[in-house]
Amino acid sequence: MAEDLELNDPRIYFVADYVLKTLKLKSDKFAKMYGVEENKILLHEFFDKADSPILIIQYTAAGSLQPTVLFPNVLKNKSCYFIKKRRENIPRDAILRDVIMYGDLSTSPVDQLSAMVDELLIPLLQNPSNNEAWPKVLSQDILRHAMGIKNKVHILNGQMKGKTLLPVPAGAERAADDTANGQQENGHAATVDSNLLHAIESVVIEWSHQVQDVLKKDSSQALLDGGSPLPGVEVEFWRSRFNNLLNIHEQLNDARVKKMAELLRKTNSSYYPAFESLLNDVSDALDEAKEIDIFLKPVAQHFDGVETTDFGETESLYGPMFHTLCLMWANCKAYRRPARIIVLLQELNNLIMKQASEFMEPLDLFKGEPDESMEKINQTVRSLEAYQSAYLQYKSNLKNYFKNGEIVKEFDFAPKLVFAKWDKFMERVRIIQDLFQTAAEFLRLEKVEIGGVKGKTLSSLVLNIFEQFKEEFEKMSNKKYDPLDPACIEFLDDIAHFKHFLKDMELKLASIINQAFDDSNSLTSQFKLISILGSMLERPTIHDAFVRNYHRLTFAVEQEVDACHEIYERQMAYKKEHGTIELHRNKPPIAGSIEWYERSC
Repeated sequence: MAEDLELNDPRIYFVADYVLKTLKLKSDKFAKMYGVEENKILLHEFFDKADSPILIIQYTAAGSLQPTVLFPNVLKNKSCYFIKKRRENIPRDAILRDVIMYGDLSTSPVDQLSAMVDELLIPLLQNPSNNEAWPKVLSQDILRHAMGIKNKVHILNGQMKGKTLLPVPAGAERAADDTANGQQENGHAATVDSNLLHAIESVVIEWSHQVQDVLKKDSSQALLDGGSPLPGVEVEFWRSRFNNLLNIHEQLNDARVKKMAELLRKTNSSYYPAFESLLNDVSDALDEAKEIDIFLKPVAQHFDGVETTDFGETESLYGPMFHTLCLMWANCKAYRRPARIIVLLQELNNLIMKQASEFMEPLDLFKGEPDESMEKINQTVRSLEAYQSAYLQYKSNLKNYFKNGEIVKEFDFAPKLVFAKWDKFMERVRIIQDLFQTAAEFLRLEKVEIGGVKGKTLSSLVLNIFEQFKEEFEKMSNKKYDPLDPACIEFLDDIAHFKHFLKDMELKLASIINQAFDDSNSLTSQFKLISILGSMLERPTIHDAFVRNYHRLTFAVEQEVDACHEIYERQMAYKKEHGTIELHRNKPPIAGSIEWYERSC
């Protein structure tokens, strides 16, 4: 302990002794902290300077002590405080207990405040010897305000722990005694403590407000606030709601509360019906939350499965997930409401969109190889389409989940209520898919070589288009926004600009292709040109400009076929007359026949 430290200053010894005993630490922790020059100066300034009234010694998460002169906003471990009673320097020979207030700080300041009010403030005010000189009215008024503080701290403490704690007025345990000992006069108990009755009636109103605040909470609030909650939020909402209502129900059935209710009943208080209504509301809401919590648990397992599985492998999970969801819809009457299933489906959509976005990595999509990015995009589209197809399939079969002649309840709400955000997301995915499909086609132009008289010139023009497109496409990789975010308008502006640029490139390329086709002097070279360009010719702008060449091509093919047919007929006539086909005079029969066949074909 502090005795092990070589401290010449009794003031520092006092601090060390209290800190080590309170935090139950070994002396080396304080020695290490005090060995840092900055910390040593801070401790001595607290005692030697009048304008340094506060000293806090924190025990950090790293397992070391850290002095500071400000109260920390967040405490992760227990700490100690030292506060001067007066702003003045403290000499070495001072009696520190007389000039300093000191104590420890809890990691939960609300708990500490609650303990101070319950164990210090209220007992002090309730002790008659402390307020003998006060008028009775003043004493009662101060105590009433103190009880109000106690109740508010009690409620706040519960809220921070996710619970609704109902404050109970002081003396509630006397309620049964007051009623049992009282004589009925005109329907009212003669000896009932009017102050206690008033306190009970007041607290019933406060309970009603607290319970109504709990009951009116809705799981859709996160969506209404513009967030993107996942289905786990819905599951957690109903689990927390069930636990909270169960806690409230237990508090309302506490022995003290029952005595309070009995007093209200026997005194014919107008607040007794409100108390009964409160009990019924809590009981009904508890039954509802319990049922929903039970049915959500198996569905939640499927949500977890989708969330923890690589998105490219989730297609097989959608069917079982929607099957379980339909079972819940058919069997859980408390959840069989459009407003509730719409919330869950929207959150489920958010989960799928989140998984898809993480799988695609949109911020890095434009930085990778286009072919690899295209494969990832196509896989994403397949999974997204599989999800929506599974939903529509199971939605259409909902009637099969209702048994024993139960009235079938379909998903009779508008699809937009579920898929409004989804449709915008899918639109973005389609835009990106089309963009990379275009990139794949244009980037293949790098290897295109056109033959013919003008081949070299035309090939250089094609290469120039490739370089311009590549430069423009690479600009997209420098963007910092998320292209999948429906709220990102900048991406749409860039796409509009890119399409305008693309239109210009397609018109130039169409002109080059037409020149190359015109320059081709044979069907072979024309078909080769078409084969090289592939799907590029199917792009609307290029197709509209090139389509006239198809008529020329088919006409040339017809002429070629007619010429072949004429040769064939001539040979058949020659064979009929001479018994063999006409061959080159220097060719043997078999070799000559093969050569003629190949040449004819």
